[in-house]
Amino acid sequence: MCSCLMSAAEEVRLMCGRFALYSDIKVLGSRFKFSDLTGVYKSSRNVSPTERILTVVDHGGRQAMMMKWGLIPSWAKDSKFGARMINARAETIDLKPAFRESFHRKRCLILADGFFEWTRINGKNTPYFIQLKSGLSFAFAGLWDTWSAPDGEQIDTCTIVTCEPNELMASIHLRMPVILNEAGETLWLNTKSQGTRLLKGLMVPYPSDQLYASKALIADSNVAKQIDMLDLV
Repeated sequence: MCSCLMSAAEEVRLMCGRFALYSDIKVLGSRFKFSDLTGVYKSSRNVSPTERILTVVDHGGRQAMMMKWGLIPSWAKDSKFGARMINARAETIDLKPAFRESFHRKRCLILADGFFEWTRINGKNTPYFIQLKSGLSFAFAGLWDTWSAPDGEQIDTCTIVTCEPNELMASIHLRMPVILNEAGETLWLNTKSQGTRLLKGLMVPYPSDQLYASKALIADSNVAKQIDMLDLV
């Protein structure tokens, strides 16, 4: 009998779990059209799951918020749920209980300057850094929710939506994060755009000819461990 459960290694292989955001907050505010920020922004060349990351939501106008990476649904009994919820698969996002409500009501942009993926070369996990050829910042499609901790603290959490890889990414990884163009960003944030077909149309691979991938130098290439980036090639 075939088991439906994936091993930890297989799950890691399917995850998009590292990215970088180092642009100045004023530059980001101009590009993504927000002026207010809830929380403290810190640039990072190695953003890891469970850290607080920069997102943009629409609350009657665009607002930037720092959220914990790893979505904890409002109905979850404890915060451990979020550790496994750093990604949401586009193909099943409207069906999974953990993501279904957020997909229709709480969508966000997750800002980045590039992201990391690993491929196996000569028996070793080799990291690549992927960014726009333009060098500009961009937005992942994201979902968010607010979880009430036992002490009453309200914790905003989020997840990155992933899809099948484009031609460039297929040689590196089995998945890729959904990257939105500027028109897509507006549609994604508009909670009145609740048509599943419209939203699904946004969750597609970003064009290969607009991305650039380069090998990255890091301290540890084991994707299952915490990774400290040293430099980019």
